[in-house]
Amino acid sequence: MGSGGGLCVPTAPEAGPRLPNLLPRVRVWAWVPHVCASVLARACGRRVICRRSPAGVAGENVRCSGLRGGRPIPVRTMPDSCRDAQPDLYRDTWVRYLGYANEVGEAFRSIVPTSMVWLSYGVASSYVVADAVDKGKKTGAALSPESGRTTKIAVAVVDTFVWQALASVAIPGFTINRLCATSLYVLSRATSWPLAACKWTTTALGLMAIPVIIHPIDRSVDFLMDSSLRKLYPSHEKPSSS
Repeated sequence: MGSGGGLCVPTAPEAGPRLPNLLPRVRVWAWVPHVCASVLARACGRRVICRRSPAGVAGENVRCSGLRGGRPIPVRTMPDSCRDAQPDLYRDTWVRYLGYANEVGEAFRSIVPTSMVWLSYGVASSYVVADAVDKGKKTGAALSPESGRTTKIAVAVVDTFVWQALASVAIPGFTINRLCATSLYVLSRATSWPLAACKWTTTALGLMAIPVIIHPIDRSVDFLMDSSLRKLYPSHEKPSSS
């Protein structure tokens, strides 16, 4: 009872500061690792299949990860056949870098003996031949004995050999050779650096240019072969260069 005769009605305590809803932010940041992994993999030339594959994919596996509103959250993973697939020795492992040996040799041409440069070409050429033979064997193993089997194997070998010879040896080797020769000429004429400094700078420029020229050359060779040699193949026999 108050002094004025009125009733004192207790009031609810003031609520503290409300916390912001962080759920949307958490959901957004949860995708950041997947996006970063995809970008890095593309930069390295690899294909990435997201773990959250679209619903309805045949053969996919579904497992539960956590709860949402008391119900399990389904997380779809890749089929067992995809997870068990063996990586390509010549495309998905360190062996792939042997195809760049001649580019490294060209970058060091002004420093090392010429015989070392030719040795690097031998390493890269051996990689090209080995990859072509491997693709022919895999094509033959995947085909049943039937008419045209020899033709399909020959197409796989020839296509792989020509593509690798152009994209891994000839064009990048010529590009790095001309880049290094031009840079050495310009540095020796435009600067007063010692010859050794000019040569090492030229080598550094050549090495830094290798990852820059890889993808443009690959795509150019794809376009060149799609416009010429691959038009001779039947559509169902065209191999993949990736």
